[in-house]
Amino acid sequence: MKKHSLVFAIFFTLILCLIGCQPQNNTPTLSAGFYCTPTVDESSNPAYISLDTEKNEFVFGASIAMSYAEYGTYTIKKDKLIAVSQNATFTFEVKDEKTLVLIDKGTDEYFKFPVGTQFILKEEWQ
Repeated sequence: MKKHSLVFAIFFTLILCLIGCQPQNNTPTLSAGFYCTPTVDESSNPAYISLDTEKNEFVFGASIAMSYAEYGTYTIKKDKLIAVSQNATFTFEVKDEKTLVLIDKGTDEYFKFPVGTQFILKEEWQ
């Protein structure tokens, strides 16, 4: 009887260890909408990235005053958002659910902002 109890205890302990060792989903949750660069005043034209979180699609514009924009799909791996268009790949750090930080601007000539540029969710544009 002690042998069965010992086997059961070892089996139960192994099950608990396996459950505890499952990979955790640490992917940050992003809100859908427009993320813009901070502006000094209302007359400036911020750069933006618009995210559709249901379809994992984006539109990335160097300015809301320009008609040119890159669009495509994105994936999130760990704390990185990787946006891939037909012409370029852009990488952002997901700082939190309302802030993206550009860490690789790709090779597109229209996107000249520096690495480290923050894009903040604009609540009023939802």
